[in-house]
Amino acid sequence: MSPLPALRQLVERSKAALMYVRDLEYNRRFERWPGSYRGVFDSFAEARASAPSDKLGFDHAELANLYDFRIGKAFPSDYPVLFWLARLLPELSSVFDWGGHIGVSYYSYSKYLNFPDSLRWRVGDVPQIIKAGAELAKARGISALSFSHDIADADGFDLVLANGSLQFVETPFSQSLRALRQPPRHLLINKLPVYAGATFVTLENTIHSYNPYRVGNRDAFVQSIAAEGYSLVDEWQTPDISCHIPLHRDRSIDAYSGFYFRRD
Repeated sequence: MSPLPALRQLVERSKAALMYVRDLEYNRRFERWPGSYRGVFDSFAEARASAPSDKLGFDHAELANLYDFRIGKAFPSDYPVLFWLARLLPELSSVFDWGGHIGVSYYSYSKYLNFPDSLRWRVGDVPQIIKAGAELAKARGISALSFSHDIADADGFDLVLANGSLQFVETPFSQSLRALRQPPRHLLINKLPVYAGATFVTLENTIHSYNPYRVGNRDAFVQSIAAEGYSLVDEWQTPDISCHIPLHRDRSIDAYSGFYFRRD
C-alpha cells in the first residue's frame, strides 16, 4: 500500500494546526494594535460577534478627540475634496458631512478655502461624538456648524460629504439616499475602501473600541449610486490610506478611493 495518502493527510493536518496557532497569535496581537484589522465576515453582525470585547462603535466620549491631529491640517487624501469643494462653493449653500466626527473636515478645510458666511455645514455622527462637537463649536464661536445623528437630516442639502465614514455604516449609502425626499445634487465620497473583489466586512481595532468595517466592490458601489440618479464625474485614489488584513492578503487594499457624483 502506498504511503502517499497517509503522508498527504499528515501534511494537511500539520497545515491546519499551523494556521490555528497563527490565528491565535494574531488575535492576541490584534487586541494590542489600534488601527489594525482582523478577519473576513459576511455581515456586520458576524464581525461584531467576533470582537474581543463588547465595546463597539464610535459612540463613546473618549473617542471625541480621536482625529484632533487632523484639525487645521490637510493630508494628501484631503486634496481631491478640497479641489472639488473649491469649484462647487459658488453654488453651495449647505453641506451635510456624514460621519464628520466633531467637525474635523470643516475646521481643516476652512483653513484652505474661503467658506462664505452663508454656508451651513451640518455634521452627522453618533450622539456622544456630536455632543462633543457641539461643545467645541460653541467654544470656538462657530455658528455655521450644526450637528445631527441622523442622515435623514441631509434632506434638502446641496452636497453630502462622506470623508472616510461609509465603511463604518451598516445601512448602504444608496439606501439612505433613496429615503431622502430632496436628495443632494452633489456627493463627495472620499477614503472609501473598494476594490475589484467581493464585498465583505472585517473588524477594525479603533483604539477604545472595535468596529465592523465594510470593504466593497468598486463597480457595485458606483452602480448603486448611479441607480439613484447620479453620474460619476470624477474618481481618484488615496494611496496614503490602506487596509491590510493579515492572513487575507487577497482582500487587502493598498489605496482607498474617492468619487464625485452629480445629480442633474
